[in-house]
Amino acid sequence: MAPVSVVVVGAGQRGTGYARWVLRHPDRASVVAVAEPREARRARCAADHDIPAKNAVADWRQLAGAVATGNRDLIMSGPRESLASHLAVFAAERARLNGTVETIPPPTRPTSA
Repeated sequence: MAPVSVVVVGAGQRGTGYARWVLRHPDRASVVAVAEPREARRARCAADHDIPAKNAVADWRQLAGAVATGNRDLIMSGPRESLASHLAVFAAERARLNGTVETIPPPTRPTSA
């Protein structure tokens, strides 16, 4: 399975924790953008993940342009990738809250009708 693309919205303690997980698991995910109002946090996250300046913004709405325009060429992932990234975040949050190691289920393949 190809790594999922992750956007860090809020590079405080929690967002930075998730981003560090990504650094330890480059085969599973990569951080492609960060939205953080505090310049120092935003710059640190961008530097840690080699995020281009256009994808390091103060407000998450600056990243929502791809969706708002309706231009599908700007959207780099589909529903499968979105689900996989959500499952990874939920597992990370369970691990944080419970002090456990969580696993992410493998992706399922669509069945033919």
